[in-house]
Amino acid sequence: MRRARPASVVGRPSYVAPSPIDDLSVLNQVALAAAAATSLDDLLEQVAQVIANRLDVHHLGFLLLDLEAGTLRMHPASRGIPPEWAGETIPMDGGISGAALHAGRPLVIPDVRADPRYIEMDPATRSEVAIPLCAGDRVLGVLNVESHRPAAFSEYDALFLSMLASQIAAAMERTRLYMAKQRRRERAEALGRIAATLATTLDIDEGLEIALDQLEKLVPYDYASIALFQDGVARIRTWRGFEDITLVVTPIAISELRTLQALIATKQAILIPDTAESSLWRTDILGGTPTRCWIGAPLIVRDTVIGALMVDSRTPRVYSPDDRDAVAALAHYLAVAIENARLHAQTLRQVRELTALYETSLDITARLEPQALLEVVVQRGVALLNARGGGLYLYDPAVDQLRMVVSYNLDRDYTGTTLKRGEGLSWQALISGQPVYTDHYSTWEGRPLTFYHTRFTAVVAIPLRWQGTDVGVLFVADDRPGRSFSQEEIVLLSRLATQAAIAIGNLQLYITARHRAEQLHLVTQVAQHITGILHPTQLAAEVTRRICEAFNYYAVSVCLVEGDLIRVSAGVVRTSKQGAERAIAPLFVDKALRIGEEGIIGWVAATGQPLLVPDVTQDPHFLRIPELPLTASELAVPLLLGGQVIGVLDAQSEHKGAFDETDVETMQALAGQLAIAIANARLFEAVRAYAGELEQRVAERTAEIRAQQERTEAILRSVADAIIVTDLEGHIVLTNPTAEALLRMMDEGRQTMEEGEGRRDNGGRELAARLTELIHRLALAPDPQRAEMVEGDGRVLQAHAARVLDDGQAVGTVIALRDITRLRELDRLKSQFVSNVSHELRTPLANIKLYLSLLAKGRPEKRENYLSVLEREANRLEKLIQGVLDLSRLEARSDILHREPVVLDEVIASVLEAQRLSAESKRLALDYIPGPDVPPVLADRNQLIQVFTNLVNNAILYTPEGGRIEVATCLAATQDEGRGTTGDGGRGTGDQPSAGYAVVTVRDTGIGIAPEDLGRIFDRFYRAPQAEASGAPGTGLGLAIVKEIVDLHGGHVEVTSQVGVGSTFSVWLPVPPSFPPQGGQGELRVEHADDPGG
Repeated sequence: MRRARPASVVGRPSYVAPSPIDDLSVLNQVALAAAAATSLDDLLEQVAQVIANRLDVHHLGFLLLDLEAGTLRMHPASRGIPPEWAGETIPMDGGISGAALHAGRPLVIPDVRADPRYIEMDPATRSEVAIPLCAGDRVLGVLNVESHRPAAFSEYDALFLSMLASQIAAAMERTRLYMAKQRRRERAEALGRIAATLATTLDIDEGLEIALDQLEKLVPYDYASIALFQDGVARIRTWRGFEDITLVVTPIAISELRTLQALIATKQAILIPDTAESSLWRTDILGGTPTRCWIGAPLIVRDTVIGALMVDSRTPRVYSPDDRDAVAALAHYLAVAIENARLHAQTLRQVRELTALYETSLDITARLEPQALLEVVVQRGVALLNARGGGLYLYDPAVDQLRMVVSYNLDRDYTGTTLKRGEGLSWQALISGQPVYTDHYSTWEGRPLTFYHTRFTAVVAIPLRWQGTDVGVLFVADDRPGRSFSQEEIVLLSRLATQAAIAIGNLQLYITARHRAEQLHLVTQVAQHITGILHPTQLAAEVTRRICEAFNYYAVSVCLVEGDLIRVSAGVVRTSKQGAERAIAPLFVDKALRIGEEGIIGWVAATGQPLLVPDVTQDPHFLRIPELPLTASELAVPLLLGGQVIGVLDAQSEHKGAFDETDVETMQALAGQLAIAIANARLFEAVRAYAGELEQRVAERTAEIRAQQERTEAILRSVADAIIVTDLEGHIVLTNPTAEALLRMMDEGRQTMEEGEGRRDNGGRELAARLTELIHRLALAPDPQRAEMVEGDGRVLQAHAARVLDDGQAVGTVIALRDITRLRELDRLKSQFVSNVSHELRTPLANIKLYLSLLAKGRPEKRENYLSVLEREANRLEKLIQGVLDLSRLEARSDILHREPVVLDEVIASVLEAQRLSAESKRLALDYIPGPDVPPVLADRNQLIQVFTNLVNNAILYTPEGGRIEVATCLAATQDEGRGTTGDGGRGTGDQPSAGYAVVTVRDTGIGIAPEDLGRIFDRFYRAPQAEASGAPGTGLGLAIVKEIVDLHGGHVEVTSQVGVGSTFSVWLPVPPSFPPQGGQGELRVEHADDPGG
């Protein structure tokens, strides 16, 4: 082996012969490194660095001995070894290093390839020297040095390395002792702090958490847990490091864990260096964690192991006996803390229990209501034991059963549940007179079927006895896993049960006294109350309700005699289950009993004697009815009036022996008062029935008169004419709504005349005066049979009068006034129409006659011109006649609509194309703007063409040259959407369902329509003055035809106009729901080429 020294240039160092001075320098460097090291890792790291710098070796390894494992482990401080060998182990007798360790001296191998013991780490290695590391009698490991040169190590090298190994081993031992001392000091200080911290807590869970929080300062771990033992089961209360929680939250039987059994048996801490080699470790149970090294320390209180502190590591043999002792010391302090916490908790619990008993005693003795008392007893018992729920049974000696009257916080409401003798845990407690307890109730074979599926496991039942009498059973239950009731808790609950039994017994005495007082009070109360009830059934219903409420009976009824039968007149019955809060409901029984033959009631009605039946099943007279299935005992007393039985007052209970002699006395007193009240009520009913009969006769006659009057008034209201009835002196006594409106107009006219105000014109005042004079004159006329007319204010009224006779005598006059203004106007318009038509017909006829004469006598070369004029005039005449015929057909509805889906764009396009020449002749711009998504309408195509032709033609006729006409379409969801200012023009009302309205608007810049004419432009034969003045031809039928056609289609027409600006006509047509919207088709524009407006 060569010793290296620093080179003056970069490259491999040069080598010189061994020098004792160099060797001493290396030993000195190692000694200095050992003195400066504070840990084994630090020591070996510095020594390796010194050796690597000073010695010409390729591999330097420190293999540390683990006697318990029987292995040599390569320390990470080694130099020149492959990375995969760091931390690796070989058997302590394996390889050349193992041979040196076994021989106890250095081994020099000139050629490792010739030595079968060699474990190859580097294929280039040729020679090796292995020196044991020994400190006194302690073997610590092996120093292994390898070289790539064969026979690189001499005997001197072996001697030098042995000296070096001895120095290294001594330093390792000193470091180990120093670290052990330091570790013991740190652990002692940490244990002191932990003990002080644990001494400050009186909460067990908090102490356990503190212990695990401080444990890592004593012993490093991968997993740690604290388990407490109870009833042979270990339950981990707190833990660290576990990923699978099921391993720690699942209770495990101690009998299945040899480690815990060993802790309990030895009461000493146990260290398992490698679980893979230990017979105590159960991999089938504890194999869920990769634990290889384990420490368990018992928690001992009063020489009893109550739990264990357990520390786990995934690395085998990582813990030493010192670690075990540290964990044991912590377990000791933790056990002391647990015991202190338990003693403190026990003291507090005893204080709370005594306080709770005192408060419970005060609470239950203050209760004067049975159910409230029983509920408080159960609630206090559950709270006293910190349990989940509970209940209370009362013993019923009549049926020898236990009946649950309180069910508190159980898995369902068991109120009303009954137990037969010997059934269940509660009967065992009552029979034995001692508490009975089980912590496996959910699987206990003796549980009743009612509780077969209960979730509760721990149940304790305490008997309630008072003055040697069985009162009932109090039980408390819990469903928490592992919950069981201690003997102290059972004793505490027994004390509560004793207090509860005394309170229940005293309360029963109080209730009995109060019950008697209530009976006496009820008799007085009923006597005072029933005197004001005069209906027999209502009287009986009130009495039965009050008795049932006061005495808590199952059912109470009043039965009245009807010949040989007796029938329930009124009754009540309590509903719901027994023991629950039961409502009182009316009792309806259709069956009538034969007196003396059927039922207890029939027997009492026959004998006139009261009958008390403690057990109905033992009485031959009892007859069970379906409406009262729970009856167990019954009390019936007769209703006597003058020695005669008029009925029976009957009370029933669902408990046997529920009635006693005091109840008989009370019921007889009530029956006597009730019999008198019923007799009074029957007498009152007879008087009231007679009075009612008289009242009915008067009401019938009044109804006849009222019906006749209503018929007369209905006739008058339905008449459109104004009807006025006067007496013989001319005073008005009856009018219909139309006449009332007319009379108001007359009053306004007279007021205007008297005040001299201009509220009406002279015609209005004149009409009012004429009407007043006409009505007075006709009322006083001896024979007002003729018709008369009166005019004024633009109105014409026709009057007819007749005498009103009663038994042949005149008692007044009826006058009918009919407004015939519209008829006059229609007659005038018709005459005007005839004149217009005559004029319009005369003009083309005159032209036809003229051109026929010219055709016969004129020049032959102009015959074509004559024929053209004749054709034009004939068409004009035909069009006029066709318009008159169309309007006639529309009026008579004789023109049947041929409805079909019509696309408005196509119809309007055809109309505009037909009117294009007329528009061009006046240089009018004719635009069409189709709206998007306007669906087809269901209509008669030809009639729609006529509608839009008339509207567009009118726009052309009444728009001056150079104007504009615009036709547009759109879809409106409602009739109000998109609507502009409307005129008073005609408006159709469609009643068919629609998905909206298709609206076609014709807008022009024509002469416009005056506001006063807007309301009449859709009237037949009417032409506005502006239209006539314009000179445009027309008959006044075009817009009337438009309105009639649109009305027939369920739509309407609107018009807005301003004189000199133009007019807008909007046609609203309903869209059937089945037609979807159609895409817009763009804009169609027809205009004169020379139109300056573009």
